[in-house]
Amino acid sequence: MKKSFSGMLVAALALVGVLGTSSNASATLLIDFDQSVFDGGTFATLGGGNYSGSGILFDTILYRDTAAPGTGNIAGLQCGTGLEADACTLNFNTALNTFTVTAPTGLWNVGADFKPYTGDGEVFVAGTTGTILSGTFNNWIDLAGVAFIAGGTDTKDPEMLSFFGLAPGTPFIFANTEIHLGANGEVLEADLTNIVTPEPATMMLLGTGLLAAFRARRKSA
Repeated sequence: MKKSFSGMLVAALALVGVLGTSSNASATLLIDFDQSVFDGGTFATLGGGNYSGSGILFDTILYRDTAAPGTGNIAGLQCGTGLEADACTLNFNTALNTFTVTAPTGLWNVGADFKPYTGDGEVFVAGTTGTILSGTFNNWIDLAGVAFIAGGTDTKDPEMLSFFGLAPGTPFIFANTEIHLGANGEVLEADLTNIVTPEPATMMLLGTGLLAAFRARRKSA
């Protein structure tokens, strides 16, 4: 289930310096990795301000234009055809500065309704089995044991990019990796948002205001 503060965390990363710049793309275009059906994975504190995550599940990948009406969905993929074992997995270690998302059985067209595993698409995208995203962190923060957010840069599987109509090597910033934790540290929800090109000044302003709002919400809780 989505947490009420989820949207605030996306822009907060600008404040801690995780966003980079690029001159060739639109700030409105995003690729979102989401947990629409499956939740799971483990999160651990490594000490020294470092963290790791293992087997954090994603089942849906949506290419969106946030300036478009409605959801802005342009195209979508699902991880596997409905088994939790086939879901994409995020693994990272900030001490080693490694970050990967893997599709064990590949990616499939999510279909016209943009919902995974409904049977209206499910056409395999060749070449998408294995690592579909790899990257490194620029920065990360732990929000009082409630959520971990981080950002950096990454590269993506060229066949996945081609499916979305993007050229291989298109530069991406993963604007945020949000991992929401339960009382025992279990992963309740995770999201990963990629920006084709952010507008740094705009994101900084949003980050400042929304992080302040998030802190105010926590104090009033």
